[in-house]
Amino acid sequence: MDMLRTSLCDLLGIEYPILQSGMGGVAGPELVAEVSRAGGLGILAGLRLNAEQLRQGIARVRQLTDRPFGVNLWLHTQLLPPVDPAALPAATVQQVQGTLNRFRERLGIPAESGRPAAVPDLINEAFEVILEERVPVWSIGLGNPGRDMVVRCHERGIKIVAMVATVDDARAVAAAGVDAVIAQGSEAGGHRSTWVKPASREMAQIGAMALVPQIVDAVDVPVIASGGLADGRGLVASLALGAVGVLLGTRFVATRESGAAEFWKKALLERGSEATTVTDAFTGLYARALRSAFTEEYAASGAPVLPALLQSGAAQDIFAASTKQQNPEYVPMWSGQSVGLIHDLPGAAEVVETMVREARLALRALNERVRLGRGRLPLPIRPPRQRGLPAAGARCRGAARQPGGAHARGLGARAKRGRHSHPGARGRRVGAAGEGAAGASVATPRRDLRRGGRGEVPALPETRRAVPGHTSGAAASLRGLRWANSCR
Repeated sequence: MDMLRTSLCDLLGIEYPILQSGMGGVAGPELVAEVSRAGGLGILAGLRLNAEQLRQGIARVRQLTDRPFGVNLWLHTQLLPPVDPAALPAATVQQVQGTLNRFRERLGIPAESGRPAAVPDLINEAFEVILEERVPVWSIGLGNPGRDMVVRCHERGIKIVAMVATVDDARAVAAAGVDAVIAQGSEAGGHRSTWVKPASREMAQIGAMALVPQIVDAVDVPVIASGGLADGRGLVASLALGAVGVLLGTRFVATRESGAAEFWKKALLERGSEATTVTDAFTGLYARALRSAFTEEYAASGAPVLPALLQSGAAQDIFAASTKQQNPEYVPMWSGQSVGLIHDLPGAAEVVETMVREARLALRALNERVRLGRGRLPLPIRPPRQRGLPAAGARCRGAARQPGGAHARGLGARAKRGRHSHPGARGRRVGAAGEGAAGASVATPRRDLRRGGRGEVPALPETRRAVPGHTSGAAASLRGLRWANSCR
């Protein structure tokens, strides 16, 4: 299969800029190895595993593939250390168990009234296993590793990717020294990747279309897009926003190698994007899942929730009984809004291969849509003329010959297409040619392109002051998409 590479491929030692999320209960060694063998990066779920279990999982992945892979751990503040259940108010426990007992009655299991068992304190020992085993990539969810953990990983050649849901958190993990940031849009399934629980489920809910370019502009490390992505079109869109790769969760849940229950996979094939909700009723932390009797009735009850993972500990007997009975109404089925794009149950390798093929087709289709005739931009509705931009339909035959021009920038530099191409720089910044100081208005000299004259690609107007030391991400992406495709 032809290559589709970005700088992320060189950073992580993979063929394609596609990562599989390290989802608990889903991302076992078989799924991880299959994704990595296909050229992506499989990530093993490490949460809730003790040192020996995690070591065995890593060994199994290495038996199945010699390709790079990752291990995911949470670093949430309520888990370092875990909250002591003895500290929970008795009234809160009674309210929670009273609500859960309604579900137990329907499932035919005994009622409960006591405190849940303590959450095992496993994160630090799991981190030591990652160091000892020299796992190629450490994937972090719901936390900031801090400088000390980053240094210890880098001393052993371990790369670090950290998922965040806000721009401020992206700056924090980048300052700690992580190698790449995963921008989690609100469309994503599973838990919101914040290390302090938001005050409400509406907070830290920024869509990927808005979040990814903001994080690209805010940090100096590669950005990986996540949330609402399930096919090659999403990969191309993410590259256009300035990302250098994508991380998928829900798409890989619906694969043959996934550890998800069959009724969960079936639900993903039958439901649409409107069938998801954000709830803290399952684990005590906000997460996006398929709507069910559990999510709806718990919210309607007005009952509180217990702290991180103590809530799921209190309901563990319900989840187990629901799974045994093949009843999807009382067990968490994590799902992102990309569920509306999922209609089959392929192997994980097929997901990677299909996504690369679709991305290449999308890039070619995009080139055809934005070019009509000899370098004309097919804009059906002519917007008001903006200062510094040519009129719609203007020719740009000379643009490709300009130093640092469109062919070396934007999308063209982020996604190398061809059998022998290799990525260079990140590709999200535009070179100094035709650019002024950060935040300054740039006007590039040009001849009147409407009369067929040859001239330089005009600078794009700035609508706000740029981040110091950065070229406008919007300018780079638009120049890469609009001009690189229209001037070939």
